[in-house]
Amino acid sequence: MNRLGWACGGLVLVGVLAKPARAGIAVTDVSSLVEKVRASVVSIQATNLVVNADGGAPAAVGSGFVVASTTGKPTAAGSRPVWILTNFHVVEKAQQIEILVDGGETYAAKLRAVDPRTDLAILRAELPTKIQPLPLGSSAALKVGEPVVAIGNPFGLGATVTAGIVSAKDRALGPGPQNLFLQTDAAINLGNSGGPLFNAAGEVIGVNTLVKTDAVGIGFAIPSDIVKAVIPELDAGRELPARPYAGLATRASSTAYRRHFGFSGAEKGLFVTRLVKDSPAHRVGLQVGDLVSAALVGGEWKPVRDSVALQALVESAKPGETLELKVLRKDGKSYQTRLKLDALPAALAKQRLEVY
Repeated sequence: MNRLGWACGGLVLVGVLAKPARAGIAVTDVSSLVEKVRASVVSIQATNLVVNADGGAPAAVGSGFVVASTTGKPTAAGSRPVWILTNFHVVEKAQQIEILVDGGETYAAKLRAVDPRTDLAILRAELPTKIQPLPLGSSAALKVGEPVVAIGNPFGLGATVTAGIVSAKDRALGPGPQNLFLQTDAAINLGNSGGPLFNAAGEVIGVNTLVKTDAVGIGFAIPSDIVKAVIPELDAGRELPARPYAGLATRASSTAYRRHFGFSGAEKGLFVTRLVKDSPAHRVGLQVGDLVSAALVGGEWKPVRDSVALQALVESAKPGETLELKVLRKDGKSYQTRLKLDALPAALAKQRLEVY
C-alpha cells in the first residue's frame, strides 16, 4: 500500500492489437466468457533472490495475460514463445519470474521490456500453443454502467473471477503522468495487479492495477487504449521513444494551498509543488508556490485547472518543443514563460515518477 492509501493488485493481463466485433458473448453469460478467456490469463511470481534476514527471498505475486505470440513453428513439445503483459510494479525488483497457467503447469519467464511511466511490462515465456493471445478492446468506447469481468490471482489463491460494472472513467489518481484510470466495482484485491478487465465481448479493456484499501468495491484499471499505445514498442523489445519532460509536480488550487503559498484571493490554476534541479521548469525560473494559470494551446490561451490537463499537454509534445505558460506569483506579479522541454533523462525513465 502506498502513502495515498492505495494498494497494487495482482492480476496479469494479455491482449493482441486486433479489434474483434463487440458482439458474441451475452452480457449475462459470464461463465461462457470465462471459459473462452481463462486459459490466456496467468499467475506470476516474481522473486528477488536477495535473502532476507529470516532466510527467505522476497517475492511479488501478480497476474498477467498473453498479449501476442510468435508466428514461428511450434517446438517439438508443442509450445511457442509468447509475450505476456503485466504491471511493471509486479516485476520491477524480480530476478526470477515464474508463470503459472490455468492447468497448473509452471513456466519460466524473462523480462522483455518495461514502461514505468504507464506501469506496464512485457514478459517472454514458452507456453503451450493452445494458449492464445487475448484481444484488446476500446476503453474509449466503454460506457459507465457497462458490465465487466476481472480474472486474476488475488492473495495468491489462483484463478479467481469477479464481475461488476464500469463505475467511472478517466479517474485521475496520484501525482504522476499517465494516471487516468477506469474505476470498477468488480472485486480487485492484492495479487490482481496486471490482470485483465474484460467487457461483455471478451475483449480486454483494462489492466487491473489499484484498489482503494479502506473502501469496498472501488478498484482501478489502466485503460486498454493506453496499453495499445505502448505495446508496439514493448512487443518489439525496443526502447520507447524519448519522452518529454518538464521536471515539476503540480496540485490544483484550493483554499488550503492558497493559504499555504501566501495567496489571499480565489486564484485558479495549478500550484507548483515540486521542482527537479536543473530541469526545464527549474531553468526557466519557476518556483515552488508559483501558480500556473493558463497555457497557450493552438494559438489560444486556455485556463489550466487540473494537473491531468497540464500533464497531457506535456505528454503530447516532443522533446525540444516549447510550452508557453502564464504564471502568477504570490507577490501579485503575473508573467509569461516559455518552457522548452527536455527528453526524460535515462536515469528517470526506469522509475515511476511523481513529476512530469
